[in-house]
Amino acid sequence: MILEATGLSFVRDGATILHDVDFRLDPNEVVGLIGPNGAGKTTLLRCLIGLARPERGDIRLDGRSLAEWPSRARAGAMAYLAQNPDCHWPMSVERVVALGRLPHLDPWQAIAPGDIAAVERAIQATDIGHLRDRPVTCLSGGERARVLLARALAVDAPFLFADEPVAGLDPGHQIQVMGLLRRSAGRDRAAVVVLHDLTLAARHCTRLVLLAEGRVVADGPPGEVLTAPILARIYGIAARIETHDGALMVVPEGLAQVDA
Repeated sequence: MILEATGLSFVRDGATILHDVDFRLDPNEVVGLIGPNGAGKTTLLRCLIGLARPERGDIRLDGRSLAEWPSRARAGAMAYLAQNPDCHWPMSVERVVALGRLPHLDPWQAIAPGDIAAVERAIQATDIGHLRDRPVTCLSGGERARVLLARALAVDAPFLFADEPVAGLDPGHQIQVMGLLRRSAGRDRAAVVVLHDLTLAARHCTRLVLLAEGRVVADGPPGEVLTAPILARIYGIAARIETHDGALMVVPEGLAQVDA
């Protein structure tokens, strides 16, 4: 299954948020969407999964226009973890994770052994087994973030889209979540992740798409996108870029000097 978007433009309140954006997602990729605040990352993500409708452009999933996909089939093919998700009902953690199986169930259909197994895999992968019986409303922000990631993983979809999934997590769980997303992209699956931490993006993504002012300004392997000149031009920072254990590390050292 391949997701391909061409010529996407999106306008909100008279302002153009995306300008003629092309994007392609192939199996076994972990694509990091990076860029400054307001670059259009979340808007692009929402367009790709059908939650926002672009003014122009075409999006095709498995060769078929995304608009032609029934909503249930689309939900089963593309799992989504929104930015700053929250829960307002005091459901148990296990029941919240099980909601990820809804796209695969007919109305009033009982959950099957395969669904139970998918829920258990997601719970174990996100290290929330000890929380399974607790009301999700009683958890910390970081714990809730992992629960909602587990719900997205339980969909067991070919594509997973996550908008800042490590925000609010401690460093250990940030690494755990990014490693999990990288592993989940095997078996002909793929993930798209919005990130601000450039070192996490470099270490765990197979490809980076850098947005600025609604345009794609770089698309390629981390080593080609995360260069000092590009970071100075797009983020306005002077950064030290090093390699450790075969992976890039990006260390911002200050604001980039602007020539008079």
